[in-house]
Amino acid sequence: MGRLFWSLLFVAAGVLAQISPPSPAFWYLALAVTEWGHWLMVPILLIWLPGWQATGTGKLAALLALVAAGLVLTPVWKARAYAQVIQTEEPKLVGSVTLPATGEVPVRTAPLVLKDLIQGVETPSIQWRSQSYAKRGERDLEMDIYTPPVGAPRLGTRPDHPVVLVLHGGMMGPPWQSGDRQEALSLNRYLAGRGYVVVAIDYRLAPEAPYPAALEDVLEALKSLKGMGGVGGMDPSRVILLGRGGGAHLALMAAYASGDPSIRGVIALYPPTDLPAWHRTVGNPRVADWQAWMHTFLGAGLDAKSAALYEAASPRRYASTAPPTLLVHGARDPIVPASQSERLAASLREFQRSVLAFQLPWATHSCDINFHGPCGQATTFLVERFLARYAL
Repeated sequence: MGRLFWSLLFVAAGVLAQISPPSPAFWYLALAVTEWGHWLMVPILLIWLPGWQATGTGKLAALLALVAAGLVLTPVWKARAYAQVIQTEEPKLVGSVTLPATGEVPVRTAPLVLKDLIQGVETPSIQWRSQSYAKRGERDLEMDIYTPPVGAPRLGTRPDHPVVLVLHGGMMGPPWQSGDRQEALSLNRYLAGRGYVVVAIDYRLAPEAPYPAALEDVLEALKSLKGMGGVGGMDPSRVILLGRGGGAHLALMAAYASGDPSIRGVIALYPPTDLPAWHRTVGNPRVADWQAWMHTFLGAGLDAKSAALYEAASPRRYASTAPPTLLVHGARDPIVPASQSERLAASLREFQRSVLAFQLPWATHSCDINFHGPCGQATTFLVERFLARYAL
């Protein structure tokens, strides 16, 4: 009976990678299965240890284990197939890109490397320093600065390093109301090892500081970077913004609406882009009550009086002035629907702005939380090539 119990449990886990989660707890489990599910193959294989043929229950358990194996490996199979799409379409969108062959870590050669799912993606042990960039009342807003190792070669023809300004999302909480600059550190270390100065910032959160407080903080951070030109070898005239979730929304707003020529491009991972349309989208409020999130962030519900505010806080409104944009979204995202990236990509193409938009068919929200997983690898591959095209 033990084998049957475990095989049923693994089948149930695999199913989570195929269905829409009914609650936040099931979404967390779905995220774990889609990005770490291949590790379940270790206990699944134990069900086929000698003795399973001895009873009917054992044979049923072995059959169910085969089903479970197919289910938990589905995200990897989908990622492997989509990797071919990325490698075919990405050069068409940005042209041929030669990545610098120097740095502390090797260039990612493919959107998915199967052995790296197990052994991990190489990242250097980059140290960072923290410093204040603004004071809001009694609170100091801080930034973490990851600098390339001493002696690391410069990228491009200029003597200093391009800057990647990272804006956190809520990660496992509501956007604009949770999270901090310590989110997803592996990518920061990886990019610093490749020769970029990475700056991850905190910003004020709702409801204590509703919009546009967070956007003002991002713009203040950009201003602070300009005053630090040359410090740590950074070149603040070459900045790429990178954000996740609510931070991706802020990155898009800062890149699109500020008119700052130092912003060479923006990378938005699973971003809200059209707040009125998102407000109208039907979803499961038990998983993601995005209407409540927007009410808290903007300090108002969507009605005739606040409609202009919702529109003004939507990156899609400013698509005509957008710098080059990379959008990465999970097709199975129940938190921020993939239609949000689709709407922005359509507007950018309408205005003939440069955009790379990829929708990962297996992935859910926050999928890059596992830097070594299918989404983490695909995202890193795309980010690295986008930076090589627009930051150097």
